[in-house]
Amino acid sequence: MTDLNYIRTGYCSSCGACCRDLVLKVKYRISGDVAQYLTARGVEIKWGPRYTILNFPNYPCPKLSPDNTCSIYNDESLPRICIDSPNKKWHLHKNCNFKIEQVKE
Repeated sequence: MTDLNYIRTGYCSSCGACCRDLVLKVKYRISGDVAQYLTARGVEIKWGPRYTILNFPNYPCPKLSPDNTCSIYNDESLPRICIDSPNKKWHLHKNCNFKIEQVKE
């Protein structure tokens, strides 16, 4: 199944978690010295069959305000990924009120 078969439900509780960590999906498996280097620097690594998910904890967006709101939310400069996030299961934080659910066909 592709990511297009999933939808986001739930609501944003304004916890700011998805704006405090930088989460990247790399389209290949990171291993060996590179994985060891990243892990030693606090990067959390999860492996998929042909990809790697890197979570850089405590890497906050500079536009995140102290009250966990986005200072550019209503601005044209807000990146599309910010509007759509979280939109993948791997991007959900453990206390997130959003859910990513499979569309029933």
